[in-house]
Amino acid sequence: YEEIVEEFEEEEEFEEEDESEIETYEEIVEEVQEEVEEEEVEEESPIVETPVEQVPESENQAEEVEDESRDDNEEVILSVLRKAIREEPRPIEFIEKILMKTHDISKKDVKIIINQVASPFSICKTINDDAFYRFISSLEDEKVSGGGVEIWTKVIQTIGLDQISEDQQVEIYNMFMGHENNVNRRIKAFAILYHFLPAKFEKWWQKEMISDFTLRKYNSDYKFFRQKNFTNNLIDEARMLLCAYALEKPNLVAKEYTIARHQAGQVHENKTEKWLKKGNRQIEYLTEEQIRNTSQKKYGEKYLSNKITPDLLLKIPIQLYHEGQHIHWIDAKKQFIDPALSPENRINNFCEQLEKYVRAYGPGLIVWGKDFSEEWNEATEGVVQHIKI
Repeated sequence: YEEIVEEFEEEEEFEEEDESEIETYEEIVEEVQEEVEEEEVEEESPIVETPVEQVPESENQAEEVEDESRDDNEEVILSVLRKAIREEPRPIEFIEKILMKTHDISKKDVKIIINQVASPFSICKTINDDAFYRFISSLEDEKVSGGGVEIWTKVIQTIGLDQISEDQQVEIYNMFMGHENNVNRRIKAFAILYHFLPAKFEKWWQKEMISDFTLRKYNSDYKFFRQKNFTNNLIDEARMLLCAYALEKPNLVAKEYTIARHQAGQVHENKTEKWLKKGNRQIEYLTEEQIRNTSQKKYGEKYLSNKITPDLLLKIPIQLYHEGQHIHWIDAKKQFIDPALSPENRINNFCEQLEKYVRAYGPGLIVWGKDFSEEWNEATEGVVQHIKI
């Protein structure tokens, strides 16, 4: 993993190949970081000013030297990756670019990998302390400590003293010093354990302390993930990048990957399903999970795709009002997406999703859980309707 080389055929010239053409992993990280920084410069279009050379105080210089020597020390956990991510303003895009460059895969596939690999972090916001410690204890080969031990001690004992150096033990201890909140401490603990004990996190959601909702979600997601047949090398590299990200910026990881968002979405989906059945209406439909797991080729007049899964797919289309368009599918949206206020990538992703549903199944309906902009009805008139319940 420390050194990634370009693919080439095994020819006689291989032994005579100039080693200077082979990129190390550090070079690839730096190259991707430079690309991201160049994009930021183009987007910001800064005013060019004459640079002023500043001489740092000796005390600051000493701190910089100390930081650099620490990063160059191989004993530091995920040293190279953490150094690259530390000052990166858009870590996820940075990680995506590294994986796309080193494995020549699409951005869509990279997102699938990242979401699956990052899944253990999703419970850190919602799990209580008792369940958190029981989860860590479940990773131990044998019971090595009783309750009440400090988190850094628990992490070190779970990994095993023979598996980490003394310097790394000190580093783990230092990571949990200070007044950081519990969620960030859990994120860091999971990142360290996930890095050293990846096999212990295999199907982590099936442990006894994990909620039924989380179990159902990741059982379903895992089936889809395995169908992609990603290589173990690719999955391992994604895991190491995400662990480095979690150690450097745990608050961002906690915000980006949380099961709470999915739980809120599920509540709204259930509310939408009840709304559809209101008044004892006999409407046949498939849920998202049923579409994903079905072996049927057709449902009503629609050809099914287990990769195109609105929340509800109707067997027979319905009309919300007289002479209104027929609705073939329904998708529930809990979040707020406004054409004028939301980030461009979020709007684009939403529009691409609508286009995919319409192309596969016909016109449909978005049921919002929050206020939405009427611009959506204007923009998607004739193909997608928007209402709030």
